[in-house]
Amino acid sequence: MEIFYNFELTVPLEIEETLSDRILLKGTFLKLSQPTANGREYLVEEGEQIASSLVNQPLYFGAETGTNKHLVDEQHKIGRVKEAIFDAGKKIIHGVVEVWNNSLFPDLIQKVKTGWGFSIRGKVKAFQPTGRLNSLGRAVMKVIGMEPTSISLLDPSVKRGQQEARVEGAVEETMSFDPCPWGICEVEINNIESPPRRIIRRRTLTIIEE
Repeated sequence: MEIFYNFELTVPLEIEETLSDRILLKGTFLKLSQPTANGREYLVEEGEQIASSLVNQPLYFGAETGTNKHLVDEQHKIGRVKEAIFDAGKKIIHGVVEVWNNSLFPDLIQKVKTGWGFSIRGKVKAFQPTGRLNSLGRAVMKVIGMEPTSISLLDPSVKRGQQEARVEGAVEETMSFDPCPWGICEVEINNIESPPRRIIRRRTLTIIEE
């Protein structure tokens, strides 16, 4: 029988650039094979699966004062994970998140500052003791079967579990469109020798390096 436990992991956030109505941020979501402040160690062997599960997960803002419990209702939804990639060499999961303002937080992206954090929320199948202690003296447990269900954006007052993970910069999104948005343009009837042109809709992400 598989038993699922809820888990939370918080990490710092740094930003460099914002857009008028939203912000795209690139950075490290999770450092694997390294104990967190909460005594959790995430497996490199599960990196691909974790990254795949993160894509399109919702992004929320805020946590309860005192408990640090994530606020994951619809009012607190402020974005999503656009891309998540497992880097086996660096033992990290990195990618891009999209953050936008909503009716509850109409100027959120204008307020995000260096030091804000991410927090991954989800469930795991089991915890396996390692017999080791982290730098805070807490027993380190390997996380088995991690399944992310959301990510939260947190202000600096909320405790973080993994200081190594952070946003390294902003992503500028550019889009180009042909004048035939449905894929095939009409042609004049008397031009029977020319077949309809198939137009490909392109969407390009350009990374802004520091």
